[in-house]
Amino acid sequence: MNFDFWLLIRRGFLLFLLSLQLLAGPALPPLVPGGENLADFPDWIIDKRTTYNSIAFSPDGKTLASGSDDYTVKLWDTNERRLLHSFKGHYSGITSANFSPDGKTLVSASYDSTVKLWDTIERRLLHSFEGHKFAVNSVNFSPDGKMLASSSYDSTVKLWDTVERRLLHSFEENPSRIYPVSFSPDGKTLVSGSSDHTIKLWDIAQQRLLHTFEGHSGAVLSVSFSPDGNTLASASNDNTVKLWDTEQRRLLHTFEGHQAPVNSVNISSDGKTLISGSEDNTVKLWDTEQRRLLYTFEGHQDTVRAVSFSPDGKTLTSGSTDNTVKLWDVKTKKLLHTLIGGANGNWLSINETNKTFQRGDDGTLLLERNGNDLQPALPKSFDKTKVKPPKLRRERTAPITIASGETQDLTFEVTNTSPQTLYWPKIELAADSPFSRHSFPGEAPNTIAPGKTTRVHVKIGAHLDNPPKPEQRILKLRLVAPNQTASEWLEIPVQVNTPQLEITEASLLKDENIIKVRIDNKGTQGIRNTFYKLDPNLPGLTELDTQNAEGIIEPGSFIERSFSLPPDFEAPKDHQIKLDVRNAELPFMVWEFNPKLTLAKPPIWMYAGLALLAMLSAL
Repeated sequence: MNFDFWLLIRRGFLLFLLSLQLLAGPALPPLVPGGENLADFPDWIIDKRTTYNSIAFSPDGKTLASGSDDYTVKLWDTNERRLLHSFKGHYSGITSANFSPDGKTLVSASYDSTVKLWDTIERRLLHSFEGHKFAVNSVNFSPDGKMLASSSYDSTVKLWDTVERRLLHSFEENPSRIYPVSFSPDGKTLVSGSSDHTIKLWDIAQQRLLHTFEGHSGAVLSVSFSPDGNTLASASNDNTVKLWDTEQRRLLHTFEGHQAPVNSVNISSDGKTLISGSEDNTVKLWDTEQRRLLYTFEGHQDTVRAVSFSPDGKTLTSGSTDNTVKLWDVKTKKLLHTLIGGANGNWLSINETNKTFQRGDDGTLLLERNGNDLQPALPKSFDKTKVKPPKLRRERTAPITIASGETQDLTFEVTNTSPQTLYWPKIELAADSPFSRHSFPGEAPNTIAPGKTTRVHVKIGAHLDNPPKPEQRILKLRLVAPNQTASEWLEIPVQVNTPQLEITEASLLKDENIIKVRIDNKGTQGIRNTFYKLDPNLPGLTELDTQNAEGIIEPGSFIERSFSLPPDFEAPKDHQIKLDVRNAELPFMVWEFNPKLTLAKPPIWMYAGLALLAMLSAL
């Protein structure tokens, strides 16, 4: 692999690390604990939102889990109506998320072909199940929590052991995409819906197909059992919801009313009602006994992807491609709350009754128009006339020395000198700073209270141009509170150490037919694992193998390399050659030398031999 390839790999890796930093971070606390009024933000824009594909209540109804296209599973507090946590670990959008029966574990499925188990108390990844070949569309716990069932585009339903964390069995259908999968309430049966318009019942113990329900004219996208397991509801892209008798295995009723495919269906805990969400942007409430439409909930601006009842049946929730999760009162039919999740742990919770909202915002979620610009929407209590520039200083005054290609963590102290809170402070590196491309400001607190001092961190990295040589550079940075104020620029000298290779000898040894070079490291940093390549375009010289020298060339030391030559080699008239030296590890460095060859003097024993021969001849 050539040097340019490794340079691209390195740059790509740095961008990958940066993208991980941007995605990381816990849910942000409320920006204004008392909440804010919608009327104060007449021209707002909500940015960096995400589509919700799955929603599920915890068994106690206190927590809501949402799976979205931003690769995260979010936990929401249903009482305080705020974001609690974002689980990150999938590499593609989330298709399904569900709680275990005890609520201590969460399972998620993704387009990345994996199923993941999460600890909802310690909020960490427990295990990743791998085995599906394509996207996993649905995942559910068994009633006792000891098994998982997952369905996939690979035409299989897989049964997993959650205790031993292994695959138990794979149910295979004819080539068709399998969308939903669910356990019956007694845990003895699995149901799956697929793109071939059918619903299948599977016997878990005997691992065989029990029955195939036919009747839909489109793919079956969602299924839900009644609490007693005797009834099954299915939703399809044929715009209908169907009720099936699982005992007599027959169609009971077809609910019609949606004007577009129905993506999700859920039966209430008492079995008397069911809800459905559709691409017609609505949620419909149906009476399963009288088999009639009770109500149509309208409010979403785009496709409804997921619906779910709370355990007590008093609240229903819906997730949509309009980037919102909505909570509705089943009895009054009123919209209660709208939840919006964004990147970096951002969230917005709108109380639709009194038109107030709370938000955990780092300045990138809620924006306001200011002429032709968009700026972070500050709380309306913020008074710009009282703001003062914050003070930024380095915590330690010791000189900074860094090796090229390496990083170093620096800590700074920030003091808010204003009589009011500063929002979303962040370190900004000067655009012309030689460190700007290879440095990453760390996370700062979301707010700094009046008179308070806090610490912020910056990871600086230096990568000098080739060929590198030691030099002193200036790190220039400041603290910025967007749309509020900024500190004065802070300039800090940084000594960057690098290797500095020089050729101090390049000799042509004709008697041995070799070129010998000596390379000295006159820099301030060692270099490991170096490669040497002599220019093959010299007369009589064909392609030579690249030489590799392991070990370190320390500052003040040298290395010698010898290159064997073909018998017909002739030195160029100007005796100038080309030698490339580079290393195999990050940071990649390269030196291109054009030394002039010197003819090596014969060794002293040769002079002595000639003198002796002359003396003998004279006798």
